[in-house]
Amino acid sequence: IAVSSGTVFNAYGWGSVFLDSDLDMDQDLYVSGLYNTANTTLLPYGYFQNDGNNQFSEPTNTGFEVDDRSSFSNAIGDYNNDGLIDIAVANNQDADLFVWKNETTNSNNWIKLKLEGTISNRDGIGSVIEIGIEGESQFYYTACGEGYLSQNSQYEIIGLGTTSSVDFIRIKWLSGVEDYFYNLAANQSYDFTEGTGTLSDSNSEISEDVELFPNPVEEFLQIRTDFPIEEITIFDSLGKTVLKAEINGAESIKLSLNPLNSGVYFVQIKTITGNFIEKILKR
Repeated sequence: IAVSSGTVFNAYGWGSVFLDSDLDMDQDLYVSGLYNTANTTLLPYGYFQNDGNNQFSEPTNTGFEVDDRSSFSNAIGDYNNDGLIDIAVANNQDADLFVWKNETTNSNNWIKLKLEGTISNRDGIGSVIEIGIEGESQFYYTACGEGYLSQNSQYEIIGLGTTSSVDFIRIKWLSGVEDYFYNLAANQSYDFTEGTGTLSDSNSEISEDVELFPNPVEEFLQIRTDFPIEEITIFDSLGKTVLKAEINGAESIKLSLNPLNSGVYFVQIKTITGNFIEKILKR
């Protein structure tokens, strides 16, 4: 695939990262190389510009031409908050780090997102982000340890091309919660907290028709709804599933919480019309 896509790296590559370096809504590729130019003719880096249709090219005059250091890892972020993605490179042995400032000049726009989980883990790791623009979608996935010995910025930096706003952002958290946010202006940074958006699956509509009691609960939790229940899932405060039960259509159940330790939990109720999540305290 390297030959057909134009990403042949005739050297020894280590850490690599995809980034939209020119904010044109496609992903370019940077690769750290093992050798430096003092010891070999093999390149110490690789930079491949995404030309669309699964094709890449190696542009000239990128600024990387002065790179003469062997490196193994890299990470991306926006250190000066100008919306452009910069690259930090960890060079071999005791060599100084390189920070490559992105000085792209064009009229393309961007948006930055940072997630904070409440039911899921606090950093929102494992979330899927969908960016909807004029009938098309981009998808991003938040990860931990994204490259060789490296971690990118917690902000997802997303190129929007010439678009001045985002129609919607859908975040599917690791817990199963989905949040929608609509009509977001470009060239802004946004912090999104799990459960604060417009919830999918009509969650906001069915919440008034679901009862959980007692809360706090010591032994048995009663759940009543106006809709047949398909499944009950209980998560701990880290987003880990600690109890799961298939209900098969009952509208009222009595659930034993004896196996659970004291603490805060989140109950997700899946019905035929959608999901509902409620926080409970187990004593």
